[in-house]
Order: sequence, then structure tokens, then C-alpha cells
Amino acid sequence: MWALFMSFSIFTMYWKSNHVYVSNHVPRSDHQTNHLSSSLEIMDWKITILTYNLAMRPSYPEAVHNFLNGNVDEHTHLVAIGLQEVAHAETIGGAMITWAQSIAAWMNKNTRMVLLAKTFQATNQVLIFGRKQLIGQVKKI
Repeated sequence: MWALFMSFSIFTMYWKSNHVYVSNHVPRSDHQTNHLSSSLEIMDWKITILTYNLAMRPSYPEAVHNFLNGNVDEHTHLVAIGLQEVAHAETIGGAMITWAQSIAAWMNKNTRMVLLAKTFQATNQVLIFGRKQLIGQVKKI
């Protein structure tokens, strides 16, 4: 029944980095890469952006699974989740189980992604997840 009050949207984009990275992750321009003999890698990123209107409802595992299952796959590198109308108890304290905790647990268990950043303003939250092996390549969030 709660699903009737909650809505979400999905947006996936692909981003190609404008740098070429060598194995030590030092960015090089195209001109510099012509003079390098080491192996080079151009990184393509798949970024999935999700929004979810929680309607001030408490977190529960079935809703988290229904929201994320099928929207994040093994080809996704980064996931940004925007939560709208998060209950005040979650942002100022008091909630035993929060949406952020439930989502982070699901993401780690099912996708092996970790929470890279989290912020909030009033009743809105933003969670950024990424693959563990890519943490060294993320310069700024």
C-alpha cells in the first residue's frame, strides 16, 4: 500500500573521460600519450541517477529492493540517489533504521558498491555510490 504514495524516476547516462590514464592514474593529454610506452586505458563511465519520493514513510527492506533491483547493474560505475520528503527523524536523529542505511546495505550486498558521499538539505538527501575498485579514480564529488 505504501508503494502508492512513493514515486521514483531513473536516468542513466554514459560519460567518457577527457583524460587518458596510465596505470598509476596520472592524467595525460592526448599529445603526451603519444610519447608513453606503458599501457593506456580510456575510462567510460556509466552513471545511474535515481530519485525517490518517500512521502515521509519509514524505511523497509522490500521497498528498497523494489526501488533498486534492476536499476543498477554490473556495468554501472556510479549511482546518485536523490531522496525527497525524507522523514525529519532521519536527518536530525531518532530513526532506528534510515533509508540511507537500508540503501547502503542493499547496494553493498547486491552491487558491491560503497557510499562515497551523503548530504542533505531539509527533507532532501543525496547519496553517491561507487565501485570499490574505482575509488582511486574519483577526484572530487
